[in-house]
Amino acid sequence: MPLDIRDNKVIYTYYLMRIKLFFYGTLMKGMRLHKYVNGELIGYAILENSQLYDVGWYPALVKDSYMTFGEIYEIEVKELNVIDKIEDYQEDNPDSLYLRECVKLRNLNGKIEDAYCYFYNKTEELNQPIEICDYRRYILERNNDYIWLASYGSNMSLERIKRRVGEIEEYKPVYIENFKLTFNKMADKSFQTYANIVFEKDARCPAVLQKLSFEQLNKLDSYEGAPNHYLRVTVPVILEDSQRIIAEVYIAHPDKLTDNQNPQPNYIEHIYKGYREFGFDVKLIEEALRSKP
Repeated sequence: MPLDIRDNKVIYTYYLMRIKLFFYGTLMKGMRLHKYVNGELIGYAILENSQLYDVGWYPALVKDSYMTFGEIYEIEVKELNVIDKIEDYQEDNPDSLYLRECVKLRNLNGKIEDAYCYFYNKTEELNQPIEICDYRRYILERNNDYIWLASYGSNMSLERIKRRVGEIEEYKPVYIENFKLTFNKMADKSFQTYANIVFEKDARCPAVLQKLSFEQLNKLDSYEGAPNHYLRVTVPVILEDSQRIIAEVYIAHPDKLTDNQNPQPNYIEHIYKGYREFGFDVKLIEEALRSKP
């Protein structure tokens, strides 16, 4: 972002400007470099035609035919210096480790947004592709032999989830941070819709945190149509003691969103059961059914 103007007032105004950055790796919430992010989370998105690679302590992002999940932050321009140093990006050096570019993102609410992100500039060194779109999920699954899944829809019902994947080792009520419940996920071959969550700053969506094996998660993927219908990605959740952890969650792929809201009564009843089992206010379901996504 060059600036060829010497006027101090213009420079001051420039450095008060805010821009959007797309973070997909170690700068995301819960990751080791997130403490250096001085900005506001304004949503989650996918970057299409991209691919992540594992290069050791961090991921590399390159242009390819897959997609990448991440967080969108709004930061002041003056904070770019910090992020540029972390990414080893120098504006006047075409051989920098990363290059900063403006891209078009699809946020998970279905809208297109412009933001900057950092692409890896040493593609000849890459040999370990990450087969999923979420680096944070990749790290969680690499370092654990089980996963915490936050279910907010019909899988909140213990009867339903056990019927699908078997006995659950551990479960507890939680809230998914900065998301609210909606019913805008279209079914594959009918006019009905399913539960989804959409980003809303400071909202909290009731959910059940379930400790699942990888075998159980793979079974659940087939029910949820992941990754083409729902994306299985990671977000922060809030426990009863206000502690925050990173958990996996199913969020509708932007291709599968609809403005029609027609969930079937028997499907909604599973969600009511889950809310009642864990002491959540069922009025939140009724509010989601009345509101348009």
